[in-house]
Amino acid sequence: MVSKRADGIVDVGGARDLAAYELALQGFVTAISNPKGWAFFIALLRPFIDPGYRMMPQLGVLLSIILLIEFSSLLMYAAGGNALSRSLQRSSYIRLMNRGRYKLHIGCNSTLEAATLTK
Repeated sequence: MVSKRADGIVDVGGARDLAAYELALQGFVTAISNPKGWAFFIALLRPFIDPGYRMMPQLGVLLSIILLIEFSSLLMYAAGGNALSRSLQRSSYIRLMNRGRYKLHIGCNSTLEAATLTK
């Protein structure tokens, strides 16, 4: 469980460090086993299949494209998570995020209050 204290220290209790290949394998298995992703790619890339040509080479190319896009997405997701993790190690960033969060809450509450007063 992740908990944030007021002094800006993040406590990640019980989390164990995973090796890079374990994280990559876990992300790959999760992405490949997601049926929504496959349905999206099949619906998106289906018009590119030409019935006049052999099916297996076309499917091989399309599957390669799907896996390349998925791998690239996972790399970008991992890079963002890595950058966010490094940012959360610094208490100054956590205090800055808390200030932004408080301002966002005040802004949302003010907007909701103004909307209810105008009715």
